[in-house]
Amino acid sequence: MKTASEQKFDSIIKAFHRRLKPLGFKKKGNNFFLEKSGFGQHINFQKSAWRSKNDISFTINIGVFLPSFWVTLDHNAGKPIPEFPSEAQCILRRRIGELMNDLDTWWDVNEKTNLEELTSRQLSLLDKVILPHFDFMQTIDNVKELVNRQPYSGIPPYEKMIALGELGDYKNAQVEYDKLKHEFRRDKEWLNTLDNYAKKYRLK
Repeated sequence: MKTASEQKFDSIIKAFHRRLKPLGFKKKGNNFFLEKSGFGQHINFQKSAWRSKNDISFTINIGVFLPSFWVTLDHNAGKPIPEFPSEAQCILRRRIGELMNDLDTWWDVNEKTNLEELTSRQLSLLDKVILPHFDFMQTIDNVKELVNRQPYSGIPPYEKMIALGELGDYKNAQVEYDKLKHEFRRDKEWLNTLDNYAKKYRLK
């Protein structure tokens, strides 16, 4: 039987589902995913591993899934594209706190939590922070712009080079390739991996 805290947390997830389902988002566990043309938008509720069933702490992660990028990564070779990708499989990954105020933000759920107030707060963040963030991403070109935007966290330089290559932005992929070549100039194995991708995108 679930604890009172778990039931409250589930209630927040259900409230999100009621708001997101009409927009086309699918639900799986504590995750929501909307498939767009050439990419997808992901929302993930992450529980702290250091808390108990009676004292839950959670935050919200937001990401973008780019199928062409995912299948290009060496470790995904031969694997089918996931129908419902996880947050870890996304690029442009951000925590809600980064979108709000650049501070890592978590919320507690326990027996003293006012569920109505906490649910209202989360739905307000959905309407005023998360969905407006996603509203900018209506096309694959919008995603390309976010990948290029500086400073922008949520995508390591190596992945950024590949993502830009897959998005057809070879000019900026070249910039990232040049940076990586310099950074890993003494690591022949890593340079060989970079060069294999560089050949695919005709980088010099």
